[in-house]
Amino acid sequence: MAVRLLKIGSRGIYSGVLQWKCIPLSNVLGADLSRRHLNVNAVMEDDSRDTRRKGLELFETLHGKGIDNRHRNSFLSLYQYLLDFGVDQKTLQSQFLGTPDLVKYPVSQWKNFCEVMVSGGMPADIAFKNIVYCPDILQINRKALEQHIEKLSLIYIGNHSLLDLVQSNPRVFAFPPKAIVGRLRKLSTMFVPGDLKVLVKNNPSIVTDKWDTVNEKILYIHEMMGLEQAQIAASEALQKSLFHIKVRHQFLYRAGLYKTPDLAKDKKSYKQNADLSLIMDTSNKFFVNKIARLTEPEYEVFYRMMKEEHDSISDDEDSDGSHSDEE
Repeated sequence: MAVRLLKIGSRGIYSGVLQWKCIPLSNVLGADLSRRHLNVNAVMEDDSRDTRRKGLELFETLHGKGIDNRHRNSFLSLYQYLLDFGVDQKTLQSQFLGTPDLVKYPVSQWKNFCEVMVSGGMPADIAFKNIVYCPDILQINRKALEQHIEKLSLIYIGNHSLLDLVQSNPRVFAFPPKAIVGRLRKLSTMFVPGDLKVLVKNNPSIVTDKWDTVNEKILYIHEMMGLEQAQIAASEALQKSLFHIKVRHQFLYRAGLYKTPDLAKDKKSYKQNADLSLIMDTSNKFFVNKIARLTEPEYEVFYRMMKEEHDSISDDEDSDGSHSDEE
């Protein structure tokens, strides 16, 4: 193929003919795609080797914590599966190191639970966390699990599916649906539908915790702290133990930093204190420094004192043959 060109040279404009051989476009693209394919394969192989290396390193650490070598191959399969499932490496490392016994459950049980949960709309990270918090759920038969979730999917609070509200509570997957309905009926005698939905979303464990324990926490916050249902529902206080609730409240109260609201006279009197969520749902450091504005050593001394009181009361109740629901 020839193209006539005009070229500007030192002596002015002159014309010439440029000849070149045309290479088929398919050849060019084919060679380029082949090179790219080789590069992608090489990257994938490098990633695979790197993943296996990190998995082996993690297993060696777990082996040092007492995990038998016979779990090695199954762990590597599980490690790869969970990465493909969408759990990041840092999360896997921290959770397996924190709970080494997770390795002992067969990969097939992990797959059964994870696949059923994700097919029901649960995010991969939540499904993984549920297993970490309650590994025994892996032993639930797949068919039984599917039937259980189908029954739970029929339970609603107003227009909100219960499963969407309590998906971070793994115990619901082994808890009788009838018992959950019964619990919601009891709670509905205390909370209006709007507050009940918020309450369950913020405190999903209340549908499976012992009723006496749940009720005692609600009554303490209502009677001793002077708060109503809306304030209780807006916090995660019922996820905590009764002892935790008492310690946080009493620390402020005995220091003169908590004034019990009189909502019958002034519906906004609760605002003279920090929100219940700031009192109950925060770290010790934040609570002491930002809410109480006291020192951590002071809180530690008070905590130990309350613990001694709590233990002595528990001992007295045990000697009387009574049963305590406190956590």
